[in-house]
Amino acid sequence: MLSTIFFLFSAFVLLVYISLILYFSFGYSKIKSSKAGESGNVKISILVAFRNEEENLPNLIDCLSNQTMPREAFEILFINDHSTDESENIILKYIKNQENINVTLLQLNETTGKKNAISKAVIAAKHNWIVTIDADMTVEPNWLDHISKVLYLESPDMLILPVKIAAGKTFFTNLQAVEFIFLSGITSAAAELKNPFLCNGANLAFNKDVFLNANPFDGNLQIASGDDLFLLQKIKEKFEHKIIWSNQKSSIATTEPKKKLAEFISQRIRWAGKTKAVKSRLNSFTAGFVFLVSINTIFILTTCFFELSYLKFAASFYLLKIGVELLFFLQVSSFYGAKKKWWWVILLQPVYCFYIIFIGSMSIFATTTWKGRKIKNI
Repeated sequence: MLSTIFFLFSAFVLLVYISLILYFSFGYSKIKSSKAGESGNVKISILVAFRNEEENLPNLIDCLSNQTMPREAFEILFINDHSTDESENIILKYIKNQENINVTLLQLNETTGKKNAISKAVIAAKHNWIVTIDADMTVEPNWLDHISKVLYLESPDMLILPVKIAAGKTFFTNLQAVEFIFLSGITSAAAELKNPFLCNGANLAFNKDVFLNANPFDGNLQIASGDDLFLLQKIKEKFEHKIIWSNQKSSIATTEPKKKLAEFISQRIRWAGKTKAVKSRLNSFTAGFVFLVSINTIFILTTCFFELSYLKFAASFYLLKIGVELLFFLQVSSFYGAKKKWWWVILLQPVYCFYIIFIGSMSIFATTTWKGRKIKNI
């Protein structure tokens, strides 16, 4: 009797999970390339909030300096969140040597955190279109030019831009890259299905007036992360929103994978933790079933060691799960030039299930650190 209930429950979990992935696959299949055209009179303020980024800022500065967009059409605002390294001096040197681009350095004197940094910079911004980018990102020379064209043609409240983790050669770096492709696929598919619940402030564009009217960080400043998701949520709550996805490779921002396991785990716990505070049924449903199917997969495979009669069911469960994930990965990965990484989806399966369970559990209780600051997940 118990085994029958177990099989029925496992089959139900798998069926819902497969339906969920196929739902996102359908959404992704509807995405069309962003329209190309003129940039009109669009002017953009680029915001870079940073804390202790002396290793990454020079690369980002080079990327922003080499943008093909006319210099008079954009400005750059760097916001220093109490850095204790050479980050501030790097920016000051850049400002001193820069003549063609309007560059400003702002300081968070009495407040801390990315939300306060973004809020201060938005108020100080001269232009009505805002693009946020993290200090550890690199972009192509036509990155901003493409964004300006989409903003001019579509005039969205928010433009969700793609982010890519550069794949390395190790098991650890490929885990990060492959996982992020899945997350990016879900992000873009949900936006195309008019139900966006994910975005990434590391590469994001929005309207200044919409931001100010949405007051996105009201009531959540005590939560250290989530500047991007809370903005998305407030726009959805307060406006007949137009939130779209940019499906142009030139708009991708790329970052390097984490080098240390502790940094990676801390980052993923922060990501998982902030989603709990964001009100989205699809977000909660997706996260819940990913967690549930991971537990179920481990449990089913474990029982095979004690009861060989479960082996056939376990194999079917495992192959169906991998099959639908491979389908979605192949669909999304071509955009990021990572289609040949498909075999990592298979190789990472056992480890990834344990990883999901660990991160999901730790996000409830753990206190993480970021740039020397302790962060308690809510």
